[in-house]
Amino acid sequence: GDALYLFGRRKLASLNSWMHNVERLVRTAKPTLLMHPDDARDRQIKDGAMVRISSRATTLEVEVEITDEVVRGSVNYPHGWGHTGGWRFASERPGANINLLASADPKDWEQVSGMTHLDGIAVTVLPA
Repeated sequence: GDALYLFGRRKLASLNSWMHNVERLVRTAKPTLLMHPDDARDRQIKDGAMVRISSRATTLEVEVEITDEVVRGSVNYPHGWGHTGGWRFASERPGANINLLASADPKDWEQVSGMTHLDGIAVTVLPA
């Protein structure tokens, strides 16, 4: 199938995004969607290209990075990007809020805690 499973990553230098508003701390930070070379080849996606990552909830555009650091069938994107609102510098940074790909439908949430699943989201990834 075409489905891939999205899981998030945290970068220690980002500390869950609050450092994104300090230029010195994020000037070299570049959020990319990590994708296995075989999955990229199957979808005719080149390293550094913009892609559309879609779930049942929404579609986002992000830059892809081809790497064997993720297993085939999965993609990985860092948590905490895609700022909007009052943070002037952080809002100018690249990246997307991957939490928007999570389902807002209660039937898709973890049933005991009522938490939204933020990992293992079924997505499709296609060239932008």
